[in-house]
Amino acid sequence: MPGLDAAARREGERARRLFNRAAPLFLVIERWLEPQYRTALGALDLPAGLSVLDLGTGTGSLARALAERGHAVTGVDVAERLLRRAARRVPAASFRRMDIAGLDGVADGSFDLVTAGYVLHGLSPALRRLALGHAARIAARAVLIFDYAAPGPWYVRLVEHLEGPHYPDFVRAPIADAVAGLGLTLARTVPISPASAGWLFARTAAGVTSAARPGRTRP
Repeated sequence: MPGLDAAARREGERARRLFNRAAPLFLVIERWLEPQYRTALGALDLPAGLSVLDLGTGTGSLARALAERGHAVTGVDVAERLLRRAARRVPAASFRRMDIAGLDGVADGSFDLVTAGYVLHGLSPALRRLALGHAARIAARAVLIFDYAAPGPWYVRLVEHLEGPHYPDFVRAPIADAVAGLGLTLARTVPISPASAGWLFARTAAGVTSAARPGRTRP
């Protein structure tokens, strides 16, 4: 849809400028996120050696936690300053500049797992749906989302107000609504805090969850 593509590009450019300016704040954000991710991934106990595409990777906090567990991670983000720090912090992963509206060239089923850590709440409903559609298409086995599950404390609400207007609507709607019709089934929920959670969605085929099948590698 040309209208959606143009709007997504504008939104992506706005995000690029915003997060490049906010790059110094990620020194604090990393210390908050990485323990969450390590604890959640330990609870999920995913199969070893998955190929992972991490959307909105930022400075690589989720990519780092995944790489520490032996997964082959490719992180993509729109903000160059964040990607440069990610590459320094997580040499075991690879990183590329790419926005969500530019994922059409990534082949269907080319990664075992697609992840997004605290990305979706900042996107407009149209771009969020586009991102999740790509995630469901690209993932051969599962999609893993970390994000807010309820309104956070005042300082989180303040930061998200500065980021954009989409956070309140995101936290009010069930996560299942966001993935409806995309061929994903909720397999696990991992509470992280009173305001956030991790959700593992399995791809399904002929009634069998793909998350239960033996591992595969990227082409």
